[in-house]
Amino acid sequence: MMANSAWLKYKPIPLLWERHYPLLFGFGISVLTLCFAPELGAFFTQKKWVFANIYTSIFTLESTLTAFLLTFYGVIVTAPTGFLRRIQGTPSFKAYLNYVRVALVSGFWAAVISVPFMIVAPELSQSGDGSTIAISLWLGLSVFVLAAFFRILSAFFLLLDGEVPDAQRGEE
Repeated sequence: MMANSAWLKYKPIPLLWERHYPLLFGFGISVLTLCFAPELGAFFTQKKWVFANIYTSIFTLESTLTAFLLTFYGVIVTAPTGFLRRIQGTPSFKAYLNYVRVALVSGFWAAVISVPFMIVAPELSQSGDGSTIAISLWLGLSVFVLAAFFRILSAFFLLLDGEVPDAQRGEE
């Protein structure tokens, strides 16, 4: 919805890509992790890296981003002045709020799901076992959330650069 708005002067990415790239990145990471789990596990062991630290890092990052985004969402929804008032009600603003909601909900669930992973600390092993499947799905969700946050950030700058015609504001 963002990239095809009449008031948007340029299209950095096509609309279909904008809508779905977080999902594609998340799915891609899940598949790659599942396919290359033994190699990734061996790589971490060889380098003497602790795979379990990823759980804590992702939890911390996504919790912080989700809290920040929730605050930001509160500001853009309740601020009735200036720029935000001009774009409220436009298709682009509605799509942007939807992107924010998707990132908030998925960020919350990614953080919640990270807690058991931090406690149990499963390792990557064989491609078909339960812990590797769970890790793959969790990594996919985590990458989806990070891509969704990036989408919000980049879309916000597009909103700031655009000029909203009177007809899109509902003032016909």
